[in-house]
Amino acid sequence: MISRELLYRYCKDQFRLFHIPIHIFEGGKRVETFDEIDSLFNEGQEDAIAKQFYSPEKKTRLHYVSSLLMDGAVFSETEDLFIYFGYVRCSEANRESVRSSILQEVSDSNFLTEEFLADSIKYLKRMPRMNPGRFAALLSSVYLFLNGKAFPEGELYQESLEEKPEEYSVVLEEKDAFEAEECRSDYESEQLMLFYVRHGMFLEIERSCKRTKSFNWFGSIHNHASWSRLKNYAQQALILVSRAAIEAGGNLLEWYRLQEFYTERIELADSIKGINEIRYSMLMDYARRVFALKYEAIEEESIFEVVRYVQEHLGEKISLEDLSKSVHMSRSHLCSKFKKCMGVGLNEFINDRKIEKAKQLLRFTSLPLIDIATELNYCSQSYFQQIFRARTGMTPLEYRNKKR
Repeated sequence: MISRELLYRYCKDQFRLFHIPIHIFEGGKRVETFDEIDSLFNEGQEDAIAKQFYSPEKKTRLHYVSSLLMDGAVFSETEDLFIYFGYVRCSEANRESVRSSILQEVSDSNFLTEEFLADSIKYLKRMPRMNPGRFAALLSSVYLFLNGKAFPEGELYQESLEEKPEEYSVVLEEKDAFEAEECRSDYESEQLMLFYVRHGMFLEIERSCKRTKSFNWFGSIHNHASWSRLKNYAQQALILVSRAAIEAGGNLLEWYRLQEFYTERIELADSIKGINEIRYSMLMDYARRVFALKYEAIEEESIFEVVRYVQEHLGEKISLEDLSKSVHMSRSHLCSKFKKCMGVGLNEFINDRKIEKAKQLLRFTSLPLIDIATELNYCSQSYFQQIFRARTGMTPLEYRNKKR
């Protein structure tokens, strides 16, 4: 059983990090709220929300309210308590998307005046936005806090939902093989994970977890090791990850609170699989928080979306035309707005992120230059070398030899 003080503090920290409305229910009644708008409950929907998630059964899940909005609930397995998250916007709010969303619910389009659409868009843009995959991961981490174990993210979506969003991917798969496998600490892999955390690169952590079925970072874990040693390895990993996040900046007290939380969870773990899930959640949680810290000052939602898109597609061809279409701006207007907001041009920002990724691959892997050039979608190895030297003053091989 978690103390109410610790529960409220944890929810408050999540709200400050993600700006998503959080409401705590006990016995079907709301007992605490962390919300900037509080508009949902001003309309007297408290009983409806409680009924929705209590019926037909108390079940942790993500729920689509419409094509634009989602909400979710995380239930305690030991108490009559759940935490409600909502509403959260899951896509761009513009005239076309709002009109389409409304027409899915009603057939009469006579009331869809320009004034009504403008008011609806204004209201929706006040709501926090998060991609469904990130929202599912947040719910899973809160479930871990409440119940001491991770909730399979693939089970979070409502069963009635016919299609899952394209950008969603299940990462916590096929980890049972972990128990029978002997892993040895790999210094390069360890440093790579710390680099990802230090720079808020949670997407790279996701990709790494897809490529491997076990955590071969931060110490050996195998079926002959003592239970106390396994927990000790996990605690050592936590200390290293926490230090990496602290180096990124932010509130020192909040980092120590997070470390205290994961320390307690590791001690409560009762299986190797449980420790494995906690280590994954820990890496993702710290990296997401660092990412939010690095980019929370971006006030323009459209610019934040561009930054996020670039981070997610470094290995693909990123065209200014596609970027401008995604945020409904002309190419020239986007470039002007981006430079004003970020202090650097959009092309320069893209190249900087690619070179940063190249440095990471040169320093922490043994990939040949041609593979690095291919992974970052450079047209040739020679062009990659030319760009790298122009931006760093040294060739890729010179950089690798200096940093390793």
